[in-house]
Amino acid sequence: MARRRAATVLGLTNVIGSLTRISRVYICQQSGPEVGVAATKTFTAQLLVLAQLALRLAKMRGEGFA
Repeated sequence: MARRRAATVLGLTNVIGSLTRISRVYICQQSGPEVGVAATKTFTAQLLVLAQLALRLAKMRGEGFA
């Protein structure tokens, strides 16, 4: 639906190819394979990537923190 409305779809993934087919832009976090059942490592890595993305976008808009 987002692509039909000409929105940019950003994919955040740990495995190349999983979201790259449907995303216009994607970020591969490269946190490595998950050993346990719970995806704590990939979840934590995604939070850090999203925080960095938010800070960089804010800086580009001139709304960043000191």
